[in-house]
Amino acid sequence: MISLLRLIFEYQRKLQGFGTVIDKSEAVYREFVSAVMLAAVLLVPGTRLDAGRNVDGDNNSGRVDYAVLKNAELVCITEAKESDIKQGFAMNLTQCDGSLQV
Repeated sequence: MISLLRLIFEYQRKLQGFGTVIDKSEAVYREFVSAVMLAAVLLVPGTRLDAGRNVDGDNNSGRVDYAVLKNAELVCITEAKESDIKQGFAMNLTQCDGSLQV
C-alpha cells in the first residue's frame, strides 16, 4: 500500500511539473513509466530496475528502456512510446521474444 501511495504522490508531482502529458516527447513519457516500474520493483524483494539495458538474443537484440532483474536474471522488459501504442506493444513483444533467447 505504501508503494501505491508513493506512486500516486509521484504522479501528482510529475503532472504539476510537466503539466499535461498529451503530445509530449518520449522522454516525458519515460518519466511517468519509470515511476510505475520503480513502484513495481519495490514491491518484490530481490528485484531491481535497470534503465537503458542492452538485450541480445538469437533473433533480436537492442536497447530496451527498462528491464527488471531478479538475482541478476532478466524477468521483464518494457518500452515507453510517446504516441503509437500498437508500435509500443509490438516492440515489447519482439523484445520479450529476444530476451527469452538470452
